[in-house]
Amino acid sequence: MARRFADFAAKGLFGDEFPLHLHQYQAFKNVLINQKNIVVTSGTGSGKTESFLIPLIANILKESENWTPPKPKEESWWNTENKWKAVRSNETRKAAVRGLILYPLNALVEDQLGRLRKALDSDLARNWLKSYRNGNKLYFGRYTGKTPIPGKTTDNNKQRKLKGIMQGLEHNQAQLRDYYHNLITSLTNNLCDETKKKIKFELQNEKENEFLFDDNLSDQQINTLQLKLQGKLDEKLTFLSQVDGSELVSRWDMQEYPPDILITNFSMLNIILTRQIEQKMFETTKEWLAEDKSNSFYLILDELHAYRGTSGTEVAYVIRTLLDRLGLTPDSKQLRVLATSASLDEGGKHFLEDFFGIPIDRFEIITGEREGQIIYNESNEFKDKKDSFIGFYHEIKNKCIREEEAIKNFCQSLNSIYDPSSPLDSLYYVLEKSGVLNAFIRQCEKPRSLKDLSIELFNESLDMSAIGGLLHGIVTARRKGQVVLPLRAHLFFRNFQGLWACSNPKCSEVKEEYNYEGRRVGKLYHQPQVQCSCGSKILDFYYCQNCGDPFLGGYKIASNHPDEENGGHFI
Repeated sequence: MARRFADFAAKGLFGDEFPLHLHQYQAFKNVLINQKNIVVTSGTGSGKTESFLIPLIANILKESENWTPPKPKEESWWNTENKWKAVRSNETRKAAVRGLILYPLNALVEDQLGRLRKALDSDLARNWLKSYRNGNKLYFGRYTGKTPIPGKTTDNNKQRKLKGIMQGLEHNQAQLRDYYHNLITSLTNNLCDETKKKIKFELQNEKENEFLFDDNLSDQQINTLQLKLQGKLDEKLTFLSQVDGSELVSRWDMQEYPPDILITNFSMLNIILTRQIEQKMFETTKEWLAEDKSNSFYLILDELHAYRGTSGTEVAYVIRTLLDRLGLTPDSKQLRVLATSASLDEGGKHFLEDFFGIPIDRFEIITGEREGQIIYNESNEFKDKKDSFIGFYHEIKNKCIREEEAIKNFCQSLNSIYDPSSPLDSLYYVLEKSGVLNAFIRQCEKPRSLKDLSIELFNESLDMSAIGGLLHGIVTARRKGQVVLPLRAHLFFRNFQGLWACSNPKCSEVKEEYNYEGRRVGKLYHQPQVQCSCGSKILDFYYCQNCGDPFLGGYKIASNHPDEENGGHFI
């Protein structure tokens, strides 16, 4: 099973030869081999989501070995007739919810959809399932307030509305595939300027973009560019619902044939447990569990720490109602609980027992510890090479030379060996040897701003070029094909609370670089003031979002003074 699962996981869930983190392996082992419930408490960006996706998908994949093949599929109902027909009506295997993934927020549901599309509905995953699972698919679906269409399948108006939605999704999918197919097939030794421009745009942040500056492309370059474009297509398809794949798009399809993996939030789960129209989803799942005692229902909760207090009590009751509807109890051997949480102390263990009604000894608490700086060379060599990092940054930013040449220059400036056959490994070696990776991890034990990092590592508070060169090196370098240090940046944007402008178009306070003929307002201010330094009044600044025309606003008071225009003035 492990070999088959690894083969399938390489088609989308992971890349080829992707080494599991220890906590991901422990989750896999404890759920599938030790038959235990788990809570994973590793840090942000450590792959907690994969910790529950791996055992869930592996379990369904194992069961799918015995699924009977589906019947030949008819043409989609939305292209042939107005009457709705379930997209899985040709299937012969038992439909049931094998895994229920619950999130506290819809935004998290949307993020999860992209991962499942990549893992279960990529072209490579489809081909694998067709070859090794008799054409069966591993179905998943999002069931939230956004899912179309509420109501009964007999409503003609709603059938027409769903038909339009399905046709629109199919059109978007076909349009995207055709666009990339045309780019891929048009790659030849002599590209026309228009095609080259399109490919440059699609690969604008990829080092392979440099190939397009050559007049003639080699066969190897063409093959590399084609693979990159195919990867871009696969990536963009994760943002679309593909109506011919493993994703169930409509409520009606999920009500009739429940998906293997159902993603929703607690509010929606609470609602569908009480509505008659969704009861078939629970009934068929209950029947599936009763058919074979080896069948297991996976209950997955992400962000478990969000369910403390009164709201958590409500959620706990909803879970108990769900289990009762499925004919399960908290201590059932057919129930697997998988959860992730930011942390779990001793008090958290009591919370687990109260929340799920499961003794704590039935849980395995899995923590993921990050590798420390000790694995990297400790040296201050990099501190004397600030100019090398600055030069590397500007060569990459200005794209004046190829990335390989920039890496070569960087390695030589730090007296390190450059291997032209593996430039990214050479980049890792020079960073590791200089001691900068060790120092970087030490400084980032807690979140740090770029300015603070620049000061600590390069004694520079104004020019961020050196830290820019380091960050580019870290995200670009590879060690045996693997990312060296996965980074997570938090970008904070503060919206304007308001803008104010001098009412004099000829304002003397406007800097020359911002002054132009036809300017209709004076200097802009981010804080309210009464009067500009030029002597004119400052008013609220507004602009039309459609055409961009500027306006000034204020309060006008009446005046009988003969010099006041229109008998009043702004304050």
